Amino acid sequence: MGGIVSPVEAGVDSNSTVAQLKSYLDSKGISYPSNALKADLQKLAGVTPDE
Repeated sequence: MGGIVSPVEAGVDSNSTVAQLKSYLDSKGISYPSNALKADLQKLAGVTPDE
């Protein structure tokens, strides 16, 4: 798999907090606006939001 870590393997899922999602995105070098909503962060992280 070439060392690619999925969000779930990194411990990020639909139950993650905003802080956890931002930490994951930061570790991947993915930028996001400071006022991003949790749903936006989940999309960027490749996590399916709770429905």
